[in-house]
Amino acid sequence: MKKIIPEKKTSLQFCLTVLAALFMMVVFSSANVSSGNLKKNCSFVKDSIFVNKLSVNKNYSIRFSSGDLPRKLLITINKEQKKNYHFYMFDTDGVLKAQIDIPGNENISFVNIEKGNYYYEILCDEEKIEVGKLMVR
Repeated sequence: MKKIIPEKKTSLQFCLTVLAALFMMVVFSSANVSSGNLKKNCSFVKDSIFVNKLSVNKNYSIRFSSGDLPRKLLITINKEQKKNYHFYMFDTDGVLKAQIDIPGNENISFVNIEKGNYYYEILCDEEKIEVGKLMVR
């Protein structure tokens, strides 16, 4: 026995399929346009330094902040005791890129750090008080 499908249902399904396809094209094209605008508006990511602290000693207050210049890093260590702290920055191959002594309660700045990924360590009296990663973009 043959079953005959009325034309109205077939044309209705065809119209709904075409409409769904058009809707999907509009959605995807607007998503591409908005993501393109997002990339243009994300210029703040350029010349930025991201700090990811891997281990922190709660007895010390170490702050990282950016300066007014691109690729500038300010480091402040707040501690009641006046001790000298040592900051070491290594590249991903373990090569020492920067070393500086930081007196307690003083700001130290690094300017024009080369773009790349780095590891840092901060020591006080031969004890590691903080370890982390720096990403300079």
